Amino acid sequence: MALSNPALRGAILCFSAAQYQLRFERQDFIVTKSVTCSEAVRSMEIQLSATTRDESNLLSIVYAATLLYAFGPERHDYLRIASQLVIEFLGRWNPDANTSKSYPEITLTEYRWTVICTLYSLQKPNPALGDRIFHMIEMGEDEIEQKYSDAFQSWVSHPIYTFSPRLINPLLRIGRLLQSQLSQLDVETDHELPSTWESRVAEAEEILLQARERDASVSESTLDGADPEAVLALNESMYAASSILLYARIHGLPFTAPFIRRQTRMVMDEISKIQPTSHVSYAIVFPLFIAGCEAVEPQVRDVV
Repeated sequence: MALSNPALRGAILCFSAAQYQLRFERQDFIVTKSVTCSEAVRSMEIQLSATTRDESNLLSIVYAATLLYAFGPERHDYLRIASQLVIEFLGRWNPDANTSKSYPEITLTEYRWTVICTLYSLQKPNPALGDRIFHMIEMGEDEIEQKYSDAFQSWVSHPIYTFSPRLINPLLRIGRLLQSQLSQLDVETDHELPSTWESRVAEAEEILLQARERDASVSESTLDGADPEAVLALNESMYAASSILLYARIHGLPFTAPFIRRQTRMVMDEISKIQPTSHVSYAIVFPLFIAGCEAVEPQVRDVV
């Protein structure tokens, strides 16, 4: 896709330069990041002005926009652009008849994770993401069960997310609730939450519990092979972090409550099982961030 799409190619080079800059702290990578970002943006603008876009082009721009949203030095409404194109793509995508070589699930995985990280960053998307996009990007059962390779057939976890795909929909639901909470902060006077608030909270809690039960059932039925130990540990930490998000931020349990302190400790205990040399260690930032926001014990904060 990157070979045939200059916007995606430029975004990938921008991402690569950003990573090298973080690792080696060299100024020339800052220049490279700026140049490649500008090239990607110009190409994206040209492609967005076109009246027709095929599947590969749509997915390439979505992927480019999510990369630039996270790593691009130029400020644009990349997430809004990606969201509009995801709606356009999903409106005509038929997974059952899909013979695409563009691997749309990979791009959707990147987009979903970008949305989730934004919602839990304590800064609401601007403009706010609408209910339509949230509904459309929730994972269906077929996509949840997709393993990409025989090597992952016995895994509970998703080989790209490195945690259970059944957690994605609860995280999106809880994220929507957090977005609504943050929106209230913009209102100068007291403003009541919508009448559907309690039912939406109950739905989010129910699908989180169902995800946990389903994963436990799959794990128990696995006879030959399972997730590697580090992946299992990350998955446990993600479930604990999700519980913190729901019960501390939505239900309002104080961070001193025994349940929240136990979940925070669980995140730390599980992450301690992941070796720094493991590729799984790249995924520990999210649960650590959530646990760090709620940690009450000084020693836990020191570990974070």
